[in-house]
Amino acid sequence: MKLPFRILILIWLFFCNSLLTAQAQRIISGTVTDASSGEQILGASIVPGNNGQGTSTNMYGFYSLKLAKDIETVAVSFIGYKTSQILLKAGQSVYNIGLEPAVIAFEEAKVISERKSHTSSTDVGRASVEVDQIKALPALLGEVDVLKVLQFLPGVSSAGDGNSGFYVRGGGPDQNLILLDDATVYNASHLFGFFSVFNA
Repeated sequence: MKLPFRILILIWLFFCNSLLTAQAQRIISGTVTDASSGEQILGASIVPGNNGQGTSTNMYGFYSLKLAKDIETVAVSFIGYKTSQILLKAGQSVYNIGLEPAVIAFEEAKVISERKSHTSSTDVGRASVEVDQIKALPALLGEVDVLKVLQFLPGVSSAGDGNSGFYVRGGGPDQNLILLDDATVYNASHLFGFFSVFNA
C-alpha cells in the first residue's frame, strides 16, 4: 500500500509543479509592421526588457514569444526604424506593433581623386608619323615618298594621281606650310610633281 501511495504523491507533485510553471509564464504574439506603409517587417527583433532571450518575426511579420510573468516590457527593433518599447498589460496576449522609420542624418561624404587623363596630347591638328610606319608602306622605284605617306592621315587627301600635292581638311595644296629644320620649303616636289624632295 505504501508504494502506490508514494507513486501517487510523486505524480501529484509533478502535476502541481507543471501548473506552477505554466502559471509563471505567458505567451505574447502579434505582427510587426511599418507604421507608415503597413508593410510587414521580416526579421524584426523582439527582446524582453531584461535583455533575455528574444525572437524575431517571420516572413509574414509574425512573432510569438514565451515570457516570464514578471516581464513588463519588450523592445522591438529593426534596422532603419526607431526602437519601440512595449508595456505589457495583464490579460493581453496580442500586441501588433508599428515601427516608425528612423531618419539618420550623416555628414556629407567627400570623395577626392585624381582624374585619369585619356588624352595623350592636347595639340589640336597635330599628327605624327613614325619612321617605321613610313618604311612599311609600298615604295615607288625603291624609295618611299614621305609626302605620299601624309595622304594616309585623317583629313588629308591627294591632289590627284601622280601628284605629290595634298589637301588638308578641304584646303588647297598651296595652303600647306612645309618646314625642314624650321626652314620653309617652297617646292616640295620634283620631276613634275611625281616625287617629293624628302628622303625617308
